[in-house]
Amino acid sequence: FENSVRATVGEGECEIHTFDPTGDFSSKMDNPDGKSYYHMWGLKSAGAAMNGPNYFDLSEIVRRLGHEGRAIDLFKIDCEGCEWFSFEAIAAQGNIRQVMVEVHWREYTNPEKGFKLFDAFAKNGLIMFSKELNDAWPTACAEFSFIRFKQSFLGLPSASG
Repeated sequence: FENSVRATVGEGECEIHTFDPTGDFSSKMDNPDGKSYYHMWGLKSAGAAMNGPNYFDLSEIVRRLGHEGRAIDLFKIDCEGCEWFSFEAIAAQGNIRQVMVEVHWREYTNPEKGFKLFDAFAKNGLIMFSKELNDAWPTACAEFSFIRFKQSFLGLPSASG
């Protein structure tokens, strides 16, 4: 995925940050332009079993990377279920322009929780433009892509009132 982004956007045109708290896979990552970074961090989520010393909430990760006040053009997440505990924070992170999330159905959710995920994204101006079943696990997960529109474009009240 990262190589495709780099090829499409252009070498040296964007930073790519990859996160995986389960091991150091940095040696497997291509970094021809010196703008790809590997972090052994996970996304901390209230109520999730996947928390530990190398897990941080989204606002802390943004702060640690020095991305406060910067646009994040693409945020792709596949966290094996943590999306159900972090979707509100992801949706509310106003500097993310596009979100790609793999949603895991199994034991993590019920239909009402699924509606809440999509509702939180929509209320924050993130509109789904793509959905795709995971070919390897079609009954267990699907990938959804959202793009953020300005609240005024969508006819929604702005966050400030």
